[in-house]
Amino acid sequence: MTILYEEYKFTVDVEEQNMLKDRTSANKLYLSVASNWSYSKVIPVLEWFASCQILTKRSIADAYGLNARNLRDEEYRSVIASMLQVADFGIKALEIRDFQGLGSLMPDKQSYNNIETVHTVVDENGKEKFYNLNMTEESDGTNSYFKVVGIVRKALDKGTLLVADEIDAHLHPLLTKHLISLFNSAEFNPHGAQLVFTSHNTNLLDLDIMRRDQIWFTEKNENTAATDLFSLDDFSVRKDTKIERGYLIGRYGAIPFIKGGL
Repeated sequence: MTILYEEYKFTVDVEEQNMLKDRTSANKLYLSVASNWSYSKVIPVLEWFASCQILTKRSIADAYGLNARNLRDEEYRSVIASMLQVADFGIKALEIRDFQGLGSLMPDKQSYNNIETVHTVVDENGKEKFYNLNMTEESDGTNSYFKVVGIVRKALDKGTLLVADEIDAHLHPLLTKHLISLFNSAEFNPHGAQLVFTSHNTNLLDLDIMRRDQIWFTEKNENTAATDLFSLDDFSVRKDTKIERGYLIGRYGAIPFIKGGL
């Protein structure tokens, strides 16, 4: 649904902003026009938008290359390795073979070849042994999580907004729950970072993970094809309600109606 507003109403810098309004054509954004004409009061707004991170399936694939240079820092590498260790991939550490090869912002096969994961096994004598795997040899699930945790870590460190489309793609449900829990934790999210994500994983409909006002549904109107957005908080549900079960039987709407046939 598109809403067009023909009038601007300003309460500060009225004359200056009316001038900017007149320069804002139908195919331009007010913030862009105001910034181009050096209206300083929009700069904090633009900086906030610039600080937001957008995570899509394509950007997940690019995430390693975009953050590769950070991995040259030993402390940062240790933090990412610890996040992988918590996820129970059997990874104890990360090693870099060629620091110069991590200089590019563009992901490529050479970038992946430059990073190795350190694993441990225990032999028949009870002695611990180490072996390395190239990141290209790790599973798709490990690679997907590895690419995402750097972006999550950045959002948590800087207290910014992370918008993620299908955040659970290629991830185990428990790993997805863990990532979400980090944003709801005062310990791991002291700077107030926010996470907005989409998912088709009904396991996430759990009030032990998210509050009622944090869960939103989308439903397309069959007649108008417009999509409605509404919150679980609109329904009277107790804290012990099994939200996933109620959703799957249609209690909250927003489910596909499969009409049979091929």
